[in-house]
Amino acid sequence: MNDEREILTKELALKMLPDKQSIHTFRGGGMMIIGCDCSRESIVKAIKSHEVELSGDTATRMGHAMCLEDDKGWLFIETVATPNH
Repeated sequence: MNDEREILTKELALKMLPDKQSIHTFRGGGMMIIGCDCSRESIVKAIKSHEVELSGDTATRMGHAMCLEDDKGWLFIETVATPNH
C-alpha cells in the first residue's frame, strides 16, 4: 500500500473519465458513503478547478480511481482507466 499522494495532470484526469454524459461520484458521509451521478460538464469543470489525485485502494477497486477536494470535501470520481506506472 502506497501512502504517498499522487497528483494527476489535468490531461490524464480527463482521459480517465468514462465516455458518457453522466458520471458517478461519491463522498464520505461519516460512517457511510453518498453516491450521486453528476453531469460530465460539472466533473470536467471540477477537474479543471482543483488538484486531482489518485484515490486509495478501496475507492480504486470501486471504479473511482481519482479524487479531488472541493469546498464540500473529498469527491471520488468514476474512472475507466488507471494510469500505468
